[in-house]
Amino acid sequence: EFYNSPAVLHKIPKENYEATFNELLRNDQYASCYIFEVPIISKEAGDKPKYFCSADDTCEYNPDITSRENDISIAYDADTLEIDESNMKVIGYALLSKTWSQEAGGLTIWIEEIYIREEGRGQGLGREFIEYIKELSKGKVKRIRLEVEDDNQGAKKLYKSLGFKELNYKQMIYEEEL
Repeated sequence: EFYNSPAVLHKIPKENYEATFNELLRNDQYASCYIFEVPIISKEAGDKPKYFCSADDTCEYNPDITSRENDISIAYDADTLEIDESNMKVIGYALLSKTWSQEAGGLTIWIEEIYIREEGRGQGLGREFIEYIKELSKGKVKRIRLEVEDDNQGAKKLYKSLGFKELNYKQMIYEEEL
C-alpha cells in the first residue's frame, strides 16, 4: 500500500525490500522497524483498550500507558480486554535508520517511512509513535529527521506540532552503480 501511495515518488525495486528485510534481521545497527497493530474491536461495543504493541508482534494491555523499551503504546480507554493475537490488525509501520551527522554533532535518527492505513489516521498513532521515539532517543540522539511531501498538509501540521522544523534546502542523490 505505502509504495503505491502519493508519498512515494518512484517505484521501489523488489530487491530493495529484500535488502531492507535482510538488514533488519541481521541487526539493528543501521535500521529498525516498528509494526503498528491494534485489536479488532466491534464498533458497537465502543471499547477502546490501552495497549502496548511491540515489533515482535506481541501486545499487552496496560491501562496506565507507561513506556517500555522497544514498544509503542496505542492509546485507548477500556477497563479490560482479552488479547487474542489472532484478532489483531496491522494498521501501519515505521522504518527508522541511524546515521552520524556532523551538522547535528552526533547520532541522527531518520524516520525513513511512517505509514498508517487510512482507517487508522487521525487517531493519534503517528503522534504517539514520534513521542515514543523522542523519549527513547533522549540523551542518545542529537536529531530526529524525516521527509514529508509538500502537499501532505496533515502530516506537516502533525510534525510541526511535535517540534519539527522545515529545512530550507533540497536534497540530492547519486544512485548510479557504485
